[in-house]
Amino acid sequence: MPESALSATRSIWFLSSAVTICAADLPICISWTTARTTGTFEYLTKVATRTGRVSVKQVHTETLAQKALVNEAANAMLAAAYQILVPFDADEFWNANAAQFIRHFAGVEGGVLRGRWINFVQARRQARSRWHRLFDMRFQTSLLPVSQPESVIGYTQSFVCHSITKVALKARGPVELALGQHGVIGRLEPMPIPALEIFHLPLRSRDEIVKWGTDYEPRRAPVRHCPEESWQSEFHAKAVSARKVEAVWAANSYDANGQLDVYGVRTALAPDDRLPFLLLRAAWHLFSRFGLPPF
Repeated sequence: MPESALSATRSIWFLSSAVTICAADLPICISWTTARTTGTFEYLTKVATRTGRVSVKQVHTETLAQKALVNEAANAMLAAAYQILVPFDADEFWNANAAQFIRHFAGVEGGVLRGRWINFVQARRQARSRWHRLFDMRFQTSLLPVSQPESVIGYTQSFVCHSITKVALKARGPVELALGQHGVIGRLEPMPIPALEIFHLPLRSRDEIVKWGTDYEPRRAPVRHCPEESWQSEFHAKAVSARKVEAVWAANSYDANGQLDVYGVRTALAPDDRLPFLLLRAAWHLFSRFGLPPF
């Protein structure tokens, strides 16, 4: 979240399953990283020692328990009189500040605010994830056709062009968030306003493909209820086993000309410097407020 969130009230709670950039001057509960070796827990523990607005909880599980854990935490915060919940993952940044959420939900007892992914793309030379390499993500896919799962699985469209909605919500009673926080099951109605932007980083390096396939998929496969659920990790697992990692990475990263190589078809991306700018502001906040470098 940008520093313009400074004026937020305690009615907002930002829930994350693995957040690496903190909101400014907000009550935040931070919980549940889905990867084992990201360093997220250790970094957030440092932040939590310097402010009472951040709490950290680490859960060890060999299967995907995200939905149950997120709903448990969300309903605990609603029971504690928080009303507005903004869930997000480590690779997501709502392009909105706290004042905007308060304004959008003003005058209603409850409702759902949609956010749509704006997918930012990494440079092809980045084989391994490093925090400072996020500043290389200066192209995005919003001007391209949205990829469908079957086309991604069939190696005809890019994974980074797949775009869906996530939700923020206001409620005064228990809620049930869908897996991945892509919706709310039950009584809350969508707000009649256009979806906000969520800057999304689907693949931060070539090694992310391998991590999806060898770390995420073994834990998601046992609890998958249908082929459409968590299809992304299954796709990456098959790409690893079929030795297609290089081709998949080329289809989902930009070259020196700002283009994807979608299995032999060059596809131009839209230049966009907003993500690096947001990251700079967040990094400065971490350093100036907590004395912590962003790594």
